[in-house]
Amino acid sequence: MIAAGTSTRRSGSSELWLSATGDSPPASAIRIINDCSAAGRAAAALTPDLERVWRLSSPSRVEDALGVIAADAIDVIAGERDGRLALCASPTCRAAFFDTSQSHSRKWCDMGTCGNRQKKARFNAKQHGSRAT
Repeated sequence: MIAAGTSTRRSGSSELWLSATGDSPPASAIRIINDCSAAGRAAAALTPDLERVWRLSSPSRVEDALGVIAADAIDVIAGERDGRLALCASPTCRAAFFDTSQSHSRKWCDMGTCGNRQKKARFNAKQHGSRAT
């Protein structure tokens, strides 16, 4: 069961990565997402603080967790979330992330790691370039 979930997750994540590049998801990705969504028995619940949480049928049920991920993927791909799926601009990362910035122009998955490294590298390159002249 876990092996099947891992295989499905890998297939689905690679298809979502393709979607983050701006291409429409292929039919195989849509099929995987729909299958995962249907297989899970997780239920959305509202907390006293008016936040949505997911209740899983069992803490170890992989299908439930994949169902939650699939439901979120459906919201993102269908455009029901305010934001866009993007890829990290760091050439050593390229992780997919959900950009909720107002201008939808976020470049890095995390400013504290990838963004900082890229800005530091650019700064160092400018410093070394100005010393050479």
